[in-house]
Amino acid sequence: MIFLLKQVVQWLAGSGPVGLRPFDQICAGRGEAGGVHRPESFCGEILQVPADTCGYKVSPSLLGQNPQPEPLEGRSRYRRDGLALSPYRRLLSLTDARVAGADAVVCCPQQRLAVAETVRQWNLPATRHPLLASPRFPSPQILPGLTLSLGTLDGGGFYHFLLESLPRLRLAQPWLGRVDHFLANGAAGGFQELWLARAGVPVGKIIWLNGHSHYACEQILFTNALCHDSQPTPWLIGAIREVLDTPLAVRPGNRKIWISRTDAGSRHLAWECDLLARLDGFERVELARLSPLEQMQLMAEAGMVAGPHGAGLSNLIFCAPGTQVVELLPDNRHRPLFARLAAAAGCAHAWAAVDFAQTPASCDELASRIRSIAA
Repeated sequence: MIFLLKQVVQWLAGSGPVGLRPFDQICAGRGEAGGVHRPESFCGEILQVPADTCGYKVSPSLLGQNPQPEPLEGRSRYRRDGLALSPYRRLLSLTDARVAGADAVVCCPQQRLAVAETVRQWNLPATRHPLLASPRFPSPQILPGLTLSLGTLDGGGFYHFLLESLPRLRLAQPWLGRVDHFLANGAAGGFQELWLARAGVPVGKIIWLNGHSHYACEQILFTNALCHDSQPTPWLIGAIREVLDTPLAVRPGNRKIWISRTDAGSRHLAWECDLLARLDGFERVELARLSPLEQMQLMAEAGMVAGPHGAGLSNLIFCAPGTQVVELLPDNRHRPLFARLAAAAGCAHAWAAVDFAQTPASCDELASRIRSIAA
């Protein structure tokens, strides 16, 4: 009820978007109905990359456990097996546009509409986006020239930044030299800045997004969502590797890497040292302490990567095909994010559900299974 009331106020007294439409409809609304001689607008689709596919299946459990579905709306959130189809990837242009919020919603102020391809929420429909009921949103800052949006939902986290933001540079690659401003999630000095610099983005051109960001762009380049939720594909991985000029790895290396979360805020494996004492030859690393190049080189030289469920496993996209991946989960709910990432990268994934707080009785068995895979 409060949301609807704010929408009414925004409609009557605000200047922000009051609805959302697909990009093509918004462009049609800026058509040549008044004739050819009218103020020009560089609006439309610049590039389209066809969809690709990736086959997914439930990976094996090292301890013979059965994955349990994660319920959502009365059914399982994730399918166990099947062939996933990516969306068509589109690089789009809109002139005299607005961009608002940390998730970089693109809006057409003339029509007071948000571009539907840029509006995403986790647990609510796009039509309930807070921007559609924010009559007192701050006035926009003007950005002259050409702006490229890399902002995305939850782009402040490594997984979403890596998988959803960086591939946009691949679509816009031929025109990056003409870009005056890059909108990105994160903050100066953060990990996003390091990875963007590695991708060749001039740090001085980056504008960091937050919840109250609001820009009036002379021309904005942006994309639709380049992958469906938790459905990476080979094109996506190839795009990231190309953007980052990733060291080539054609076959698995000899290093055995343990990705630790001791520097993270959650999901600490309290008995990590006990387990590693049973695993000869594993190198324990905290990836956040390494530069992007060091992280990529480390993964390229790995023959096996293991560790608890967490964003650090996103780096397995830099591994050679055939690399073994072991993921420890805090319970046996079906969380296929990194299993699917491994599939798209051509790696072999296995998992085990364990108690992160105290050493399980199965610790020796788990270590034995990991050693057998690493052998």
